[in-house]
Amino acid sequence: MILDSAPTDGLRAFLIDCGSAGVRDLDRTRDLIDQTIVSLKRTKTERARSNWEAPLSARWYASLGTGIADYGVYAEDDYLAEVWACWVIYSRAYLRRMRQDDFAGRAGAEIRSVVDLGCGCGHTTAALRGLFPHARVIGTNVPTGKQTDIARMMGQRYGFEIITDMNDLPSMIDLVFASEYFEHWRAPVDHLHAMLGQMRPRALLVANSFGTRSIGHFDDYMIDRQRIEGSRCSRMFNSALRHDGYEKQKTTFWNGRPAYWVRRS
Repeated sequence: MILDSAPTDGLRAFLIDCGSAGVRDLDRTRDLIDQTIVSLKRTKTERARSNWEAPLSARWYASLGTGIADYGVYAEDDYLAEVWACWVIYSRAYLRRMRQDDFAGRAGAEIRSVVDLGCGCGHTTAALRGLFPHARVIGTNVPTGKQTDIARMMGQRYGFEIITDMNDLPSMIDLVFASEYFEHWRAPVDHLHAMLGQMRPRALLVANSFGTRSIGHFDDYMIDRQRIEGSRCSRMFNSALRHDGYEKQKTTFWNGRPAYWVRRS
């Protein structure tokens, strides 16, 4: 299972997939991955003191300063380093906690469909496929770009689907997994409402980090037509989930991540 593979082994396979997807400078990708992982493992204070920032991150935040977000960053080869680093540091840890807690064993019989929102290169989706082997598993991604090409390769390898248009998602999904996803929407609560209306998920596993600096994140967000600082968004996001009929469940997950929400009957 992909969760049992050592990150170093997984990285070798990932770089092979990057080459198959057309990435020419794999040495640069490997170097950016190493630097990004080191950076993400630092505390916020340590990051602020560090002189290193991913070139694509600087480009992204410079675009926010102009008022026109540069979504082209998602199609750049350099973004693959961010995708891999987030899988290794965040999503992989969340899914391993779920397995340790036997989340799938306790809820597996009721989960016949799973959607991984913003699946990156598909490693999280592949892990969900392993945790829920009898469920239909779908990953969502941007329409074009090498990360989507790699996700499709992973889907063929592990047996999950990739959907690039939210309107094509099925209704009445049992479980939605969203790791570091809603931060990439300027109006995250509006997007949450749209997603809930489309899929009507029975349960969600969500790990948000609105207050962190990362490629694709915003300094502030639009909620209820107001500009809200990232550090204040999590509480408002959770209130929106409650308003839409979901209750947060107690888990043994470290630091409460991912948060587990179930729709009230």
